[in-house]
Amino acid sequence: MQGTVAAPIGVVALSGTGGLSSIMVWLLALLLFGNGIREETRAFGDDMRIRLVRDRLPFGVLELLVFDTIPAFVVVTAVSLATIVPLAAYTGVPLVWALVLGVALNVLYVLMRGFDAVRFPLTGRRIEYEAGASVAAVCLMLVSFSGSFGVLAGAVVLACVACAAIVHYGTECV
Repeated sequence: MQGTVAAPIGVVALSGTGGLSSIMVWLLALLLFGNGIREETRAFGDDMRIRLVRDRLPFGVLELLVFDTIPAFVVVTAVSLATIVPLAAYTGVPLVWALVLGVALNVLYVLMRGFDAVRFPLTGRRIEYEAGASVAAVCLMLVSFSGSFGVLAGAVVLACVACAAIVHYGTECV
């Protein structure tokens, strides 16, 4: 479900072909599919939750998130790309742009899942996936109004870098 809904709807919403209603559907999907992203990153969540395991792993939170999520990420991204191809043809979105955006959105979703395991570096407060997804969706929606695929792609990459920095430099929740 995660692969067939979250990124493909995000591609349609951010490309501007679906109008404002598709952006609202995408935001709703991100919030409703919080369990989908948690299932995709279940190994990470289990490793973080079970202290006996976590204390013995020689990785930081970001590295653990990446290593634990790779197999599920590959499957979800393959399903997303298979869904995006006909969707891009139907909506008229350039295929290469849609595929790149689909992969970047899947990366962003996984990185935001890391928020559940850390405290924000500047404030020391916990952030949840849903809060990060809401902020990212609103920011990307505003950038998508520029109408430039290049600007939007840059914004998604910048969001990925920012989320990775938050997960990397955040204080691990105990």
